[in-house]
Amino acid sequence: MDLVETVAANLRRIREERGMTQDEIAASIGAHRSYVSSIELGLRNLTLRSVDKLAKQLEVPPCDLLLE
Repeated sequence: MDLVETVAANLRRIREERGMTQDEIAASIGAHRSYVSSIELGLRNLTLRSVDKLAKQLEVPPCDLLLE
């Protein structure tokens, strides 16, 4: 699994564990639901700033999104 796929899988898993919808996480970072969907589908190559924003909203360290 490459890093984009790892982030996609981790984001979906953590978001679902927190009981959040794609709409909720998107609104919390000032983005559209389709942006979060495209991340979870592995279609986006995120910047470190985006990883940091998502991690903060999910209340996890950024490395939780990056590690297999």
